[in-house]
Amino acid sequence: RYYSIDSTWRTAFVAWMVNYFDSIIVPDHYRIEPKMKNYSTKDIIQKLNSTYIINTDLPPVTITNSQPRSTPSPSVNVEGNTWSNPLSVCRIRTHALPRVRSSTFKGWRTRSNGRRYQHQGLDIEAAPNTPIFSVADGRIAFIIDPPRSDYGRQLCIIVQVDDLPLEKALLCRCNDSEISEVYFFYAHLSAIHSGLERGDHVRCGELLGETGCTGNANGMTSIALGAHLHFEVRVKERPGPGIANRLDPAPFIDGFNYP
Repeated sequence: RYYSIDSTWRTAFVAWMVNYFDSIIVPDHYRIEPKMKNYSTKDIIQKLNSTYIINTDLPPVTITNSQPRSTPSPSVNVEGNTWSNPLSVCRIRTHALPRVRSSTFKGWRTRSNGRRYQHQGLDIEAAPNTPIFSVADGRIAFIIDPPRSDYGRQLCIIVQVDDLPLEKALLCRCNDSEISEVYFFYAHLSAIHSGLERGDHVRCGELLGETGCTGNANGMTSIALGAHLHFEVRVKERPGPGIANRLDPAPFIDGFNYP
């Protein structure tokens, strides 16, 4: 089955290629003068050949969510166990940091007191009020609202590993041991979707809330100022300090531009 608007392999491949390159290429990494206009891969191809028609639309799918409040993410897979990226577009945070590696899991950072520490998750660039989605079928493990001083407004979902696609389930190992459940943590949110409460069941691709600049991301009001979603994959609901009981989120995210 070709997952394209016209059920042809060529359209499916071109649509995949265009979206893939848009997800991994950060133009400012290749410019002498950054912050110029960004062109999408589709725009570039059509500038080179204006007669070539690129159709990246997908066929309509019917998705039944657990409650009418939800909005499905464009990346929902409707066959078998499902996965949705936490954001529609996932790119590494590159701004307001001394180096891009600081945005990655285990990336070294320095506190204001000079003490070094390792980053507990992954920073995905996102302008405030960008929709966030449930990455899989699961339930709400906890919500922290009003915001705290560290991770601000927070939400965490718990997912049974057996409910993940096989390639994601194989990533769920801690200390060389398999685990039965995994937690996906979203932080610095501006809003959590109305009606969501601890224990509620959520479906893959369901709208959970919006990114923001709460907690210690205060002042990051645009991507240029460092706005991002802090995203973690945890083995425990409350994993404690440091990087123990956490997994690298990057391999879970489809098409992520890992530096």
